[in-house]
Amino acid sequence: MENLRIFLQLARFRISVMVTASAMAGFGMHSGLFSEQLLLLIPGVFLLVSGASALNQVQEKDLDARMERTRNRPLPCGRISPLTGMAIALVMIASGLGMLSLGGEPEVSAAGILALLCYNGVYTPLKRHTSLALLPGALCGAVPPLMGWMAAGGSAADPRILLVAGFFFLWQIPHFVLFSLSRREDYERSGLPHPCRTFRAPQLRRILTVWLISLAFAGAILPFPLAQGQSALPLIRAAIIAGLCFEISFRLFRGMPSFEKLYFRMNLVLALVGVSLLAGGTSF
Repeated sequence: MENLRIFLQLARFRISVMVTASAMAGFGMHSGLFSEQLLLLIPGVFLLVSGASALNQVQEKDLDARMERTRNRPLPCGRISPLTGMAIALVMIASGLGMLSLGGEPEVSAAGILALLCYNGVYTPLKRHTSLALLPGALCGAVPPLMGWMAAGGSAADPRILLVAGFFFLWQIPHFVLFSLSRREDYERSGLPHPCRTFRAPQLRRILTVWLISLAFAGAILPFPLAQGQSALPLIRAAIIAGLCFEISFRLFRGMPSFEKLYFRMNLVLALVGVSLLAGGTSF
């Protein structure tokens, strides 16, 4: 039981499941969810993301020890050694890439390697120096739906999947900023650059507001290149997604409210998009 608990913490199970679901959404958009290819895509993406998470915890063992939220993870509290953590991470990464390569689409594995390099090679070391590291970090979040789309035989240049990947990228920025603001004291203890150190409060509020309005417009146009037929359901979904984004931006513009509540709303936005893609496939 203890070993399972360590694995789940290293893998950051909930986040890895969410990322895997976004890859499934990309796959479902192209071919639906009834395909043998999914038997390789799902565990492949999950293991790759879990391995990247474990490697990130090896890289940030010192930072995790300073934060209340992360100090009980296996590495900072000494339940496993950094060498063991590294070994687990590499095994998961290799296993994930191996399963993706068995799917027969080499560009899927290439995209996974690119996301891994971006997350562990660029974002993780860069975040110690600037809060703007969240930009390359957001790119990592846009790759999984693209991987799912390509695993189903779709082209990476298809404007439909590029629109969805762009939405995921836009979503990452306010999501991360709101998360860090809701745990500002923890980030202060870690010594990591914080958005409030980089920008004054009014500047940060304006940046987030503009970013959320862009996200709202992206959510509003998302169904048009994806929808098939004359169903009104895609428009209803788009209206809900755009409305949530506008509501969050309005609350930010009016002042600096409860960041935890806004962070929850950001998660709700992505959940709605993911469920819509999974349920509706190419009809969104």
